[in-house]
Amino acid sequence: MNNLTPFIHRLIEEKDQLFDRVTKLRAFTDTDGFKKLDVTDQYVLHEQLNHMNIYLSILVRRLDKLLGEY
Repeated sequence: MNNLTPFIHRLIEEKDQLFDRVTKLRAFTDTDGFKKLDVTDQYVLHEQLNHMNIYLSILVRRLDKLLGEY
């Protein structure tokens, strides 16, 4: 992976960081702390998780395309 451009390295780092955040938020939604939040906050966090997953999917597709060119 050393022959990859700095841009691709940054994209990989961004994808990895987002994956970590998605994993942590998904885990949080299964906790008692999440269940104690009011319904509006739960809804907003689910919406956030949904959009984070969409963004993660886009990053993965972009990387697949870029890495397929190497």
